[in-house]
Amino acid sequence: MSPRRTDAAPGRLLALASVAALLHGATAWGAQATGPLRTLAQNPRYFTDGGGRAVYLAGSHTWASLQDMGTEDPPAPFDYDAYLDFVTRHRYNYVRLWTCVLPHGKWLNCSPFPWRRTGAGIASDGKPRFDLTQFDPAYFERLRSRVIAAGERGIYVSVMLFEGYGVEFHRQPSDGYPFDAGNNINGVSAPGTTSQDFSRPQVTAFQDAYVRKVIDTVNDLDNVLYEIANEAGAYSTRWQYHMISLVKGYEATRTKQHPVGMTAQYSGGSDRVLFASDADWISPLDALPPEASGKKVVINDTDHSYIYQQMKAGGPPAQIAWAWENFARGNNIAFMDPYLVVWPGRNAPNGNQLDPYWDVLRDALMDVRSYAVKVDLSAMTPHGDLIVGGGFCLARPGAQYLVFTPAAGRRRDRAVAWVFGRHFTLATVPGSYTYEWFDPQAHAVTARGAVTIGDTATFSVPISGASVLWLRR
Repeated sequence: MSPRRTDAAPGRLLALASVAALLHGATAWGAQATGPLRTLAQNPRYFTDGGGRAVYLAGSHTWASLQDMGTEDPPAPFDYDAYLDFVTRHRYNYVRLWTCVLPHGKWLNCSPFPWRRTGAGIASDGKPRFDLTQFDPAYFERLRSRVIAAGERGIYVSVMLFEGYGVEFHRQPSDGYPFDAGNNINGVSAPGTTSQDFSRPQVTAFQDAYVRKVIDTVNDLDNVLYEIANEAGAYSTRWQYHMISLVKGYEATRTKQHPVGMTAQYSGGSDRVLFASDADWISPLDALPPEASGKKVVINDTDHSYIYQQMKAGGPPAQIAWAWENFARGNNIAFMDPYLVVWPGRNAPNGNQLDPYWDVLRDALMDVRSYAVKVDLSAMTPHGDLIVGGGFCLARPGAQYLVFTPAAGRRRDRAVAWVFGRHFTLATVPGSYTYEWFDPQAHAVTARGAVTIGDTATFSVPISGASVLWLRR
């Protein structure tokens, strides 16, 4: 599979092509997803597909990947095949399938929905009311077909069950929200955020039935993860804990079991709530959380932790550093990619041509995943304690070490100022190693060789910006 991208400049294509040379074999790229994923017992920072190897998740996602979304009514169809082509060109293996809960929110219209709009009566958006006892086959057929299409390309899919940000911040009188009084024929009423705070048993019962329908639709597929809700605020904790228990309990009666995730709560959320949950994986609020302990699989998603204003303020060096630092800390990574959405100040695509500004981060994710495939990740853990002089280390001491050093200069990380120089000292197990220097800016290996070292080794960084050193026996 070629690493070339139709939206990349020719000069960059030559550099990106070198990423393919990093790999030992082609089976890790583009092979049909196998699984289902489960936490890797010997290194629970990662998932495995049952084959003993770590499956490192790195990818991107955009809003209209399941439902069509747009300012038109109905919104224009989303070209899902073209989107999967984009994901495949970048060699990603993870996407989120977004769901929208408001037919007519503050900014966007969305369709289709899980329930039929049969009437009688008209909802606040001027369309027939929902019947919450009747599922719309079109929605679930689309869900299943899109998960299958992704799996055929080796892509794991986080199926988002609910969306919370819109419920809290994008409500309007004409939004047609299915759980509002007057928008359904079932007598259900859940004003404000009460549909997601576990205070309305009748609403929760309909939601439970929907969750079971989703599971029935995709349970037999290997490439599935579940996400309870996108950015439902702190009010939702009990409700999300209930949904996690529901998914796990219902899947226990089915053929396969898949990882269940709880992602950052906004507003008012705390990462402590995520870690205290029964979720298998989480997406935190912290852009650079502490080194992963293995208590949960962490998928650090820029949607929650590193918003676009921060990315633009930091510029390309900070974007590269975010991807590699998270990798060295034991976190999986995902980018909230605006893709082809026109968003002034955030994204300026030209028709079907992506805004090239975000190529730096897109390519950094691709590079990180290439090394996740190369190294024996199942045996590597974060080891910031082994490095002196600035940098981040992922290692199996005595076997292999991967060290990322950010670009020289001063940066702020977790309110502590560090000065990264052009050399560092690594505590090692004495022996002979091969080494490889990788330039994250050029996406290219710049040097390879062999070295014999003692219990410490000092390395001069031969790259002007950020660098990656891979040592292995």
